[in-house]
Amino acid sequence: MLYKKLLSILLLLSALGGQALASKAAYFVFTDGAGGKFVIKLTDAAKIKAARASEHEYLSGKKDGYKHVMGTINTKSGVSYNPGWDYYLEPGSIRFVEVSTSVCNHTIGKVEKMVKDKVVDEYLPGKTWCPHQSRIIAEVSR
Repeated sequence: MLYKKLLSILLLLSALGGQALASKAAYFVFTDGAGGKFVIKLTDAAKIKAARASEHEYLSGKKDGYKHVMGTINTKSGVSYNPGWDYYLEPGSIRFVEVSTSVCNHTIGKVEKMVKDKVVDEYLPGKTWCPHQSRIIAEVSR
């Protein structure tokens, strides 16, 4: 009986610890191939691991086969971790893809212009953005 209670407590603590690790945010800079830099926030442990692997590939000089950033932009306001831009990628929407449609392929600066001109919905269906030349280049502290 005592063994079962201890096991239950250990399992609960383990589960809570895993949730705490998964909810801890990590921040990454990506470039768009046109000189722009943009910071994203990740809260999912698997996505954080993928971003770190992508950063490692960049730092090791890998030129082909890397994954690109894709996600839904929020145009309501900028965020403190991504200064200089009036939009950000929703952390829960971010994923890493090898291939995407060209309709969502725009540079960081081009998307900023769309935000300022209030034409994002005309050029980015569902506000989905997928800069084809994006690469994670660094993890940054907040």
